[in-house]
Amino acid sequence: MKGALVLSEDAGLFEVARDVIVGRGGTAVEDTAQLRGPDGFLLTLFRDEYPGDDFREQPFTAAGGVDDVPSMAQVHGLPVECRSEVLFVDVVRAISAAAAGPVWVLDNESVLWAAEQLDPTTISL
Repeated sequence: MKGALVLSEDAGLFEVARDVIVGRGGTAVEDTAQLRGPDGFLLTLFRDEYPGDDFREQPFTAAGGVDDVPSMAQVHGLPVECRSEVLFVDVVRAISAAAAGPVWVLDNESVLWAAEQLDPTTISL
């Protein structure tokens, strides 16, 4: 499955993301929210931060234009599975717009993107 991590220093990001997904016609149960896009692909967001996962300790590269790099020790990561880059970027931009603070994405190639600068043609899910 293709996917990435949505990152924020806000511990309440899952609730914001869940509300965005449900507001777009998606569903939510417990610690998961899901949306079917117009192309038929699903986007599934999880609260689970993969306890014990070392994404905070892995090296990453900041994408061009990312000036505000977060402290990985301070971020919360929400795993998102999605096979459509277009759907992923659209939903993450909406989550970022609704969030109280900055939102980033750590993609499959360990590139850190600012959510508002995501491009479906360059992100690696």
